[in-house]
Amino acid sequence: GHESSAAATDTIEVYEPDTRTFRLLDARMQTPRAEHTATLLSSGKILLAGGVASEGGPPLASTDVFDPANESCVPGPTMNDARRWHGAATREGGQSVMVAGGYDAAGEMMGSVEFLDGDDFVRFAEPLAEPSAQLTMIRFAHDQVYCTASNFLQVASIFDGGEIDRAPSVDIRFRAAWRQVDPGRWMLFGGDTRSVMFLEGNGPTRHLASVLTAHRRGAHSLTLRSTGDDSDFYLAAGGFNIGNQGAPPVRTVELVEYRRFEGPGGRGDAVIHRLDDFLLPIPMAGHVGFNELTGSTVLAGGVGDGLGPHSRRVIVILDEKNTPPVKCGG
Repeated sequence: GHESSAAATDTIEVYEPDTRTFRLLDARMQTPRAEHTATLLSSGKILLAGGVASEGGPPLASTDVFDPANESCVPGPTMNDARRWHGAATREGGQSVMVAGGYDAAGEMMGSVEFLDGDDFVRFAEPLAEPSAQLTMIRFAHDQVYCTASNFLQVASIFDGGEIDRAPSVDIRFRAAWRQVDPGRWMLFGGDTRSVMFLEGNGPTRHLASVLTAHRRGAHSLTLRSTGDDSDFYLAAGGFNIGNQGAPPVRTVELVEYRRFEGPGGRGDAVIHRLDDFLLPIPMAGHVGFNELTGSTVLAGGVGDGLGPHSRRVIVILDEKNTPPVKCGG
């Protein structure tokens, strides 16, 4: 990621939930890297691909492979195309990685697609349906990957085995967040829009939730808060109001309730709970969000006040089941 000076860093850290601290590893990437992807392989290793080595620098074609088992990082295979702010997702049960889109050295959106095949990247014959960047990619099935409509034509792409199909979308989505809400069903939240879209496999079928989000946001986090038989709760936190170019990240959060049986035709729907009296201690965007085993939510890193400097702040939202968050500490 980017350091506070906006320079890229080659460091790797591990979160220790017992002490709620980050531990800096001795392992380093072969080059500083930001605006890259990190993809978990079926082997348990993590592929770190592309990005930039310095702010405003050219995109990278290099990759690194991090092994959590021995906390080591070694150079990985080189991609066919240098790219940043691209998308990546596993395919074939996690044994391969699909890499697509991004920005090239000229800052133009890319449509090229390639796969990690064994120890090498192989270029796929077909491009995305439309060049895309800052896209989100979701593996639906063994060899089916959905690529969001991260372009100005509102066109998504579906890789299904040996071909890529065009999938018109109802919204542009840059740096959207997603979660699988039921078997064969996924929820796409925000991404330069206030809409929530549900995706269902074997097509996929696409339809919007009946409500809009409380705030427009992209580069935000979406973490599971609690689960139940009829409803699950997700916390959407921070992000950019991407439509307001040059604006700082937001401090707002909202609670997304996924109700399984209350949508049209008995399908699940989303309900948005506004939390206007609850704000993050600082603005955050481009951060990561994850859950501890206790159910607490951790938000880490990202951009703080304004468009920089980048933040080292870690925020833990203390968990109280089935209620909105009530405590927040840095």
